[in-house]
Amino acid sequence: MGSAKEDRELRVTRRLRVLVLGSSAGGGDWPPLVAATLALSEAGHDIFYFGDEGLGNATDGTGLRIERVPLGLDLASRMRAWRLERAQNPTAPFPMVGWVEDVAPLAVELAKSRAPDLLLCSDFTALLAHRVRQEVGAPICLIHATYYFGPGARRRLEDDFAPGTPAAAFARILQLPDLVLHATDAEFDPPPAAPPSNHHWIGTLIWEPVQASPAWLKEPGNPWALVTLSSARQENELELARASLRALADFPLRVLLTLADPEPGEALRADAANVRIETFVPHSAVLQRAALCVAHAGHGIVAKAIHFGVPMVLVPWDRDQPGVAARAEALGVARVVERDELTPEALVQAIRNVLETSSYRERAAHHGERVRSTSAPERVRQLVQEFMAPLAS
Repeated sequence: MGSAKEDRELRVTRRLRVLVLGSSAGGGDWPPLVAATLALSEAGHDIFYFGDEGLGNATDGTGLRIERVPLGLDLASRMRAWRLERAQNPTAPFPMVGWVEDVAPLAVELAKSRAPDLLLCSDFTALLAHRVRQEVGAPICLIHATYYFGPGARRRLEDDFAPGTPAAAFARILQLPDLVLHATDAEFDPPPAAPPSNHHWIGTLIWEPVQASPAWLKEPGNPWALVTLSSARQENELELARASLRALADFPLRVLLTLADPEPGEALRADAANVRIETFVPHSAVLQRAALCVAHAGHGIVAKAIHFGVPMVLVPWDRDQPGVAARAEALGVARVVERDELTPEALVQAIRNVLETSSYRERAAHHGERVRSTSAPERVRQLVQEFMAPLAS
């Protein structure tokens, strides 16, 4: 980290006009994009945000103004329909290309009216950014919200991704931007031996919608265990919730289950007499009081648990989660139960192993202290400014 004087100089070198292309559809890709956007906004750059209704609702209170995609053109609804269709037809085409074709005219119109210096995007909006760049010429910066899987990756795509995930398409997306900022930790996700020169590992970007911590979370009692599912609902994921609640029943822990969809909560309460079930509680507030996290191995929740030094039991369910789980296990901060081996008994064994083996707590505490000592938002500001400086001359 530089001195305060150096930081001020970075902030005022050049005021940029940044068009952010966002969506709430991808699950874990949009909070790091919001964190990066806020970092650039706080540095004094002008932000124009193109997103959907879910993103606009989530960012209320941040000061960001979202130019919203009309209902019916949002990617989130198309992703939900695709997941339902895929349950019946595993070869159902991924909706990304069709969505880009439909929404690109709106994004291009906004870009032409704002004349951005830079396009900022997430993995799920990189193709849209590519289309906009073809029209307005501005370079693209991608905030990549999971591990590296481009050329020279240390693990094979088929090992890192669940079957049916369009991993090869996302690998190609990594080659489109002019600048790629990996919102992950380089010890968690070791870069390839010769990473592309425009790729940088900046550490984890953690952001959550603004909401006060509930009073009950601060009441004295046993440590908490956080059980959480994907923010983008996955097929049959309630199996994981139900097995987790049964497995945790006999441990001296208070259990909180967070669900993106409130509807299944009532059905789970029969298995959860001693459990709180909530649709949203800031995970950071829970993890500061937690002894354990049981989750689906999404990159976002794993990054938060590492940040707060909380060991995990992970059941990779879909998408990029096998690769996230493997990296957390290699770091010594998690025990993995494979999806096809999931039973309450297998979870009990894994939970007991994590709680009773001191190395999990020690490794989690070590890596938490290490990642908290870095500033990913400051790296965003620095690397964007350095990248854009030659373009201004």
